Amino acid sequence: MDTIFYRPIIVESISPESFPDVALYVRGGPGNYILYKNQERKFTYDDLARFRENEVEFLYIRDGDMSEISQYMENNLSTILERDDIDKKVKETILYQTSLNFVSDVFKTPSHEHNFERCRGIVNNILKYMTRNMDSFALLQTMVGDYYYIFIHSVQVATLSLLVHELLYSLNNDDLVDVGVGTILQDIGMTSISSDILNKTDPFSDYDYKQIKLHPQKGFDLLKQMSIVKGVPLSIVRNHHEKYDGTGYPQKISGNDIPRSAQITAICDVFCALTMDRPFRKASTTEHALKVMQDSIDIFNPELFKHFKEIVISGADYRRT
Repeated sequence: MDTIFYRPIIVESISPESFPDVALYVRGGPGNYILYKNQERKFTYDDLARFRENEVEFLYIRDGDMSEISQYMENNLSTILERDDIDKKVKETILYQTSLNFVSDVFKTPSHEHNFERCRGIVNNILKYMTRNMDSFALLQTMVGDYYYIFIHSVQVATLSLLVHELLYSLNNDDLVDVGVGTILQDIGMTSISSDILNKTDPFSDYDYKQIKLHPQKGFDLLKQMSIVKGVPLSIVRNHHEKYDGTGYPQKISGNDIPRSAQITAICDVFCALTMDRPFRKASTTEHALKVMQDSIDIFNPELFKHFKEIVISGADYRRT
């Protein structure tokens, strides 16, 4: 018998008028999921009130229904984020989970052209939310399979990179969307790397590193071949592992020959990697991560890193000098 996997969905994201006809489950304990409603029965306002009254945060769906739920979430995300009856933390969790589901879909079907229009929609919603909630860093920390770490990491880097661009430069919305698309797709080349390497719980071998270092160029080649993603997003995908001192990859370019958005993405990439749990090490604190990065300042643009550090420390109170 095939194993059935279940995925969480936030109760507050369920709108009785438009929620898809899928089965919903409640969790009865570790690995135990109990059918609450089948796909023939509609989810009603009475159901919603019942779960609110009992302070139930999540219901569950079968993994096979995830694509339908992802489409529903993306179609309704803008409306959900504008509602006044949903707590800010819940909104952030919904936005983050929707973004993760999108990135998961992209990694399953990296050459599907429709994904890139969806990506622009996700990034636009992140931007609109951040513009109204510039004091919120919780979106980066809301949530800690083959590419699960990469899914989370991609969304965190995209969110932080957008925040840095928003605070440092007077970019219009289209330019910010390009930055967001590039950063959320930065690791799409990882789809060409063996999952045996990506899921290792031990430190990587030299061979593993050589394979992983191929992903920026492979991601660039994949997106360029599709002729949909151009300009800044392509540049970020290809150059986000270049280093200011010229020791990066794949081209070993240095200084300001590295495009600015790729330089910022590289800083955000390292910070998010350091502050996230991995199988072989625990997450660093913000303070320790910044110290580690300061000790390796040669690989970053020092002026950009100075502003980045101030942004992380002061958040919405940051003022560029």
